Amino acid sequence: GEVLASASGEPFVSRERAMAALSDAARGEVRRLDAQLDELRGRRARHDEEHTARGAWTLLAHAIFNLKEFRFLR
Repeated sequence: GEVLASASGEPFVSRERAMAALSDAARGEVRRLDAQLDELRGRRARHDEEHTARGAWTLLAHAIFNLKEFRFLR
């Protein structure tokens, strides 16, 4: 972020400086939202893993189901 901001001429404020400028209540809210975001990212990753595994099993079942049709092709 800092390099990109420097290259574009835009001023850069680090997360640490922004957090330091917030009130205690606002910092607590940012931390709470960060934790919630981490939880949602974890849930999404688990969902993606489950979906990928299910997709693989579906493809395998489809291939087995269609395998019998290949016997009749010449």
